[in-house]
Amino acid sequence: MENMASPDVCIRKVTEQEVHDAWLIGSLSFPSDETASEERCKFRQREAPDLFWGYYESGKLISGVATALMKHLIQHVRDNLVNVTKICLLCHDFLVAFYESVGFQCLGLSQVTFGQMPWYNMVCNIQTDK
Repeated sequence: MENMASPDVCIRKVTEQEVHDAWLIGSLSFPSDETASEERCKFRQREAPDLFWGYYESGKLISGVATALMKHLIQHVRDNLVNVTKICLLCHDFLVAFYESVGFQCLGLSQVTFGQMPWYNMVCNIQTDK
């Protein structure tokens, strides 16, 4: 477990038993036509646990901490996933500035269609000193 400012606050991987809570937070954060199913979240956690993180206070999964989680994920990839050279994601226009603030570059409008709003391609190049 990776401690933050106090022993009651940490960022750590979401366990299989916590996927439902993570899915609930996500379902409240996205429009219904963009929300992943709970089964899809279980699949993601099972197949890529190194990329499925949560922010916890007093053992409870908390929302509203995107900057801390993204910076932690990027650092974890740099430190532990030696064959990964970049992180790619899709976001809506209103999130481009947020992702740029944590180290991503906007590559422009994506050809992906999912939901009603357009998506943008974002990339974070992983530099390591290894």
